[in-house]
Amino acid sequence: MLANAKILPVTKDVKIKSPANLTVVEKPRRLSQEQALVEMRGRLKDKNNPSYVYNQVLTTSQRKVLCFSAQLSRTDLELSFEQLSADARMKIQKALVLLRSLYGAFDDARSLDLKLFV
Repeated sequence: MLANAKILPVTKDVKIKSPANLTVVEKPRRLSQEQALVEMRGRLKDKNNPSYVYNQVLTTSQRKVLCFSAQLSRTDLELSFEQLSADARMKIQKALVLLRSLYGAFDDARSLDLKLFV
């Protein structure tokens, strides 16, 4: 094994770096399970929150359809999700469930093709 090793030339200008400075590292803090979940949810930036979807993801026309399905007024359409009453938010949730079941009925019957509607 040593017979195959190559001998490298030694140069006089070899510079050896000084060792890195050592720093004190704090012990990781211990979190309870509840505290860890709160931090993880905060890091997700509420992207799985209905207010984020309603305010940031939905287009104006999608919000109109949703508010119409939830039987909300036109003034409710101009409000953010946080400004809606608890009753209005529950209506939106129920409308989403209803719309999902309607879509499912058409999808199960394989009748969503555009040619079938014209």
